[in-house]
Amino acid sequence: MHTACFQAFEEAALSHLKGHTRAKGWPDKQKIQNLWTKRGYDLVYKACECLCGHGHIRKDLEVMPLEAMGYNQENQENMDDKKRKRKKTKSGSSTAKSTTITIGLPTFTQGNVKRSEVQNVPHPNSGRNRTNSVSSITSGSSTGSSSISSATGQSPSSNEGFHPPRRAALLQDRSRHDSGGSIFCRRMDYSSFNVLPKQKINSYHIKMEDECSIGNDETRIFILSNLASNKLNKVPCVLCNSVLTVYDRYPLINGTFFLSPRQHNRTCIQVKLEGKSSFLTPICMGCLEGRTCAVVCKFCCKPWTGGHLVLGTMYSYDIFAALPCCPERLKCNNCNNLVIHPDQRFSFFSDYSQIVSCPHCGVQEAHFAKNLPSIFMRRDEARMRVTRVNSA
Repeated sequence: MHTACFQAFEEAALSHLKGHTRAKGWPDKQKIQNLWTKRGYDLVYKACECLCGHGHIRKDLEVMPLEAMGYNQENQENMDDKKRKRKKTKSGSSTAKSTTITIGLPTFTQGNVKRSEVQNVPHPNSGRNRTNSVSSITSGSSTGSSSISSATGQSPSSNEGFHPPRRAALLQDRSRHDSGGSIFCRRMDYSSFNVLPKQKINSYHIKMEDECSIGNDETRIFILSNLASNKLNKVPCVLCNSVLTVYDRYPLINGTFFLSPRQHNRTCIQVKLEGKSSFLTPICMGCLEGRTCAVVCKFCCKPWTGGHLVLGTMYSYDIFAALPCCPERLKCNNCNNLVIHPDQRFSFFSDYSQIVSCPHCGVQEAHFAKNLPSIFMRRDEARMRVTRVNSA
């Protein structure tokens, strides 16, 4: 990797580490020292995904810089000759040394695909609550060598027999069930996510890969099969009505899906998950970030934001009902009395999307999942209202 490219990559990884809850107590010097050690890399490896999508990039602290090893252009041919001779010698032996790969990269032996053993480290909570998300997104100083072990490169001092596969071969080998048939587009690039802040352009904030090792992800199949049965390969955002293309691989849309007990828009299709009927609802990342259609509560004028949600996947609850901001959001849809006291809070986001019984009128309904026009208004409308009140 070019030195300048590596420095930019390292800065991005360091920025991700600084924002991690488990590293907030570390001084800057300690963060830099631990970035590429196991202690720090376990916290940032999700942000260091290789472009091929099948491995993670990591600085190899054991590799010396080429200059320190006396490398120059004149002796390159001699080094190549020695490597070729060593390969011939090794090929004649009955057993060969196993290839060592830093983390999560596929090893190809005798034509069979085999994954290197990697300990699955659960990603700690870094300010983003993933409760009840159907598709939860389940090391030295930086001034030294910039040698990188990745799925598209190899260490100068090892992996002589390792030839990284082409991306097309990897994708073909991972057989995936495309439940939606051919009506869904294949995403050619991820340039549409460049409008996001740099710290959010990573595989932790954007759903990039199936949870299952063979790619047979139930959430993706659930969404695509329901959309395909309704002959939909494009869906409108529930707030701004902008048309979102549905893709056949993660991230499925430039936004996110969620299940709501209420049909916020007539284009939201009814689906059934675990015996429970809900409406599959899309929202674009512009509205989640508050750029396209910024909305505030009609009663307390507190802005609503979905910037903490993972893009390209689906949540099993109504994201608008999950965080009630004022007592008005806790009232019965029939008698307008409080269903629960404002000081009483449920344990999970999904609880606010459940069918509950009003203690006053006894009506059983999803009282906290309300029609959007009844609880939200645009931010510019709120400003105009405040201006009129002040002028009066």
